[in-house]
Amino acid sequence: MDAGRRRFGAPLQPTAESVHHQLDAVADVLGQQFPKVRQMLLDAKEDLTALALIHRRGLKVIF
Repeated sequence: MDAGRRRFGAPLQPTAESVHHQLDAVADVLGQQFPKVRQMLLDAKEDLTALALIHRRGLKVIF
């Protein structure tokens, strides 16, 4: 299935791996001008990406 396609009308859930890579990319871009912000993002990575590990059906139960 293509990344842009939708299943049953809902957007596709990004993988935990893609969420982690995206956070790293954002931290690297910001880190060029704001090294402290980069470090803060990387230090908080586990907390910021925690929901990416939960399957979409599990989110309906939590929220």
